[in-house]
Amino acid sequence: MLETLGIELAKPDRSDDEWIERLLATFGGAAFPTTADFSAFARDSIAGQTDALSDPDATLMAWMDHEEKLFRLYERQLVQAQLRPKLRRTRRRCGCLHQLLA
Repeated sequence: MLETLGIELAKPDRSDDEWIERLLATFGGAAFPTTADFSAFARDSIAGQTDALSDPDATLMAWMDHEEKLFRLYERQLVQAQLRPKLRRTRRRCGCLHQLLA
């Protein structure tokens, strides 16, 4: 729909897995970085795809969209890492319970 209005949406040319790898390499995957650091990373990672001087509105929207995408990818990665050990413990407990009830 936006394309029919002449609005092009800039999309990064990297897959989600590639972005996750870059995020983990940059921030470590143990905790969220500061907002300033994360925002700078997001802006810098698409610097070649935007031109803040010639189209500041589109650049701002591209930065915000890209930062949100990266945040959601990194958030999912961190939450999954935190839940994995708990899920394993739960599975072991359920397995033990299942054996007792059998």
